[in-house]
Amino acid sequence: MALAEAEHLSRSFDLTISVPEGPLRGRFARYGTVIDGTVSLPLWGGSAGSWLRRLARTVRDSVRLARVIRRQDIRLVLTNSSVSVAPVLAGRLAAVPVIVHMRDVPASRLASRVFRLHGRIAQTVIIITGGMRHFFKAKSRARIVQIPDGIELPGPRVGAPPPRSSSSAAEHPVRLCLIGGIDPRKGQDIAIEALAELKDRGVDADLDLVGREIDTEFAASLRERANDLGVATRVTFVGELADVPAHLRDVDIVIAPSRREWTPLALMEALALEKPVVAANVGGVRDVVSDHQTGLLVPPEDPRRLADAVVELVTDPFEASVMASNGRQSVEAGFSLTGTLSGVEQEVHHCLVAPARRKRKAPRRVL
Repeated sequence: MALAEAEHLSRSFDLTISVPEGPLRGRFARYGTVIDGTVSLPLWGGSAGSWLRRLARTVRDSVRLARVIRRQDIRLVLTNSSVSVAPVLAGRLAAVPVIVHMRDVPASRLASRVFRLHGRIAQTVIIITGGMRHFFKAKSRARIVQIPDGIELPGPRVGAPPPRSSSSAAEHPVRLCLIGGIDPRKGQDIAIEALAELKDRGVDADLDLVGREIDTEFAASLRERANDLGVATRVTFVGELADVPAHLRDVDIVIAPSRREWTPLALMEALALEKPVVAANVGGVRDVVSDHQTGLLVPPEDPRRLADAVVELVTDPFEASVMASNGRQSVEAGFSLTGTLSGVEQEVHHCLVAPARRKRKAPRRVL
């Protein structure tokens, strides 16, 4: 998403882009002047020494970026990291507006403290879901703007076939798909438990797990559990795919039993392709899936309810297709990449012409 933002904003602004070494650095260089990246705080844990080193580096990065801002006459800082403090402090030191674009909430008790700092220093904090708003209620001077992340919409609507009914499943198993890195947060273990529950109810189903094995120990435990439950031959570890939508076109139902989820892009992609979806009611999911309107919501950590929802879709394919069609309309209306990028650009313009800065020369450069 940050790369798409850079491409979009480069059409209206001269960009200086702070990005670390890596495969994306060259791609960012197409849209502006690339400088060294900044360090993030170790919110997920770390020794006292690690914290001290990161804090010292954060201070150095803040001073370095502030000098760059002044030297290049940069008029605004936009950071796409929830946990990188240096760009925010640099903007404050250089007395330019700062926009923090929050796309994730680390599972750390320290995250709220970092967010409070963002709320006190930044001019605008962009949140992707209403569930993030509560982090900024107390003593926040920042303008809080909700702009959901979006996706590139597929081609014209052609109407997707409904999921296989329980009668047709006797010949062709219902094909379920879960998209996301193999990690406890995505709930692949819950999906396997639900698959076993479906087997016990006589519903013939297969499960595709699409995504890189981020946690190899967890992935091994999934294979072991699937074997114990007698569904190992029904679970396919697909791995990471370059073209996820192409895979989605061949599945019947997309499931998302996540334990935490702020940006359910996979659900958006499924809805855009008019696929029936079942998702755990957590985080940003409820912004994307409206229960019994665009899909089905179930409680988190509940394989039985997940299986119930799959059975509901399979036994009522007409209603499933109606919800899938509604889902496509919802994504078109509120979750397009074009809408996201336009919203960010509008907020950049808002900050640049804010009343406190109206007397300044018309700004053009953005960091």
